[in-house]
Amino acid sequence: GIRRHHVYFNFLLMKPYSILLLLCMCLQGSAWAQPGPPRENTERLESLRIAYLTERLSLTPEESKQFWPLQSAHESEMEAMRDAMKMEKESFDATQASQREILNFVEKMAEQRKAMIDFETSHLIAVADVLGAERALKLPELQRELARRIRERMGAAQKKGGHGPRQQGRRQAPNRSRLL
Repeated sequence: GIRRHHVYFNFLLMKPYSILLLLCMCLQGSAWAQPGPPRENTERLESLRIAYLTERLSLTPEESKQFWPLQSAHESEMEAMRDAMKMEKESFDATQASQREILNFVEKMAEQRKAMIDFETSHLIAVADVLGAERALKLPELQRELARRIRERMGAAQKKGGHGPRQQGRRQAPNRSRLL
């Protein structure tokens, strides 16, 4: 009946995403296991991130058109905010600062963190307008999960191939799951 055609139509809409996800799964090992130019690895990671979030958030093509520009702008701004904080921290020398200068620096860092939280909140509200509140609330957890999986895969690739020194003293979680 009508319901059967509706389910089949939804399947046809999601087929390109399923194919993209399958392609990314096939390529996932090469994204971390093989050394390559940083730009190439960045592009692979970006493709995997897009496929992962698209699949996990069950984005329709129309939702993707609205979501990804919002998400990209948000990520760029957050990166700029983190970079600014990092530069501030690196340029501040507490050994040469007075007590008042140290307190001012701590307050400035706290204000920057608050601004980041406010920005994150406004982004989630904008995403909720596109995807609904339930899926918008899943976004931060999905991003943390993806980052954790990437770190695990990169650690496993380093261990297998010896690419770069491993950080001493840091305990890494066992690799219990694959990326996608």
